[in-house]
Amino acid sequence: NQTANSLYNQSVVRTSKMGHRTITDGTGKKISRMHEGEDFAPANKNSLPIIANIFGDAQVYTGFQSNGAGNYIKIIPNSHKDCAILLMHLGVVAEGLQKGKFVNVKNMAVLGIMGKTGNATGYTTHVQYEIKGRAVSEQEFRQYTKF
Repeated sequence: NQTANSLYNQSVVRTSKMGHRTITDGTGKKISRMHEGEDFAPANKNSLPIIANIFGDAQVYTGFQSNGAGNYIKIIPNSHKDCAILLMHLGVVAEGLQKGKFVNVKNMAVLGIMGKTGNATGYTTHVQYEIKGRAVSEQEFRQYTKF
């Protein structure tokens, strides 16, 4: 899997694909919604480092959303300012990355550690690709950026 290989040094498994899915909210009500990315979990159930493999330098923004993403990172490649890669549910964000501020990072920098923040139910990373603010598949992202 290209996404897993590009983000982690170690083995991961895809646990959820991009697309419509039905979830159950806290009251037991079923809700249909779009899942705008893919979820990956460590194959060995342990948290893993997240590596920036973006084929060049990028700006990274970090933040926190309690009811969904948890700790997240938004990567904007310097070569494609209209694109972003979002990584959600991180347990730890790397030192030097400040919440609410863009920071330049080098390719292959450690960005954080896989976690279970926000609405994650176990160690996982939600990977979401965007072009001009619209969620797209990894394939569409790679075709557009030539990464």
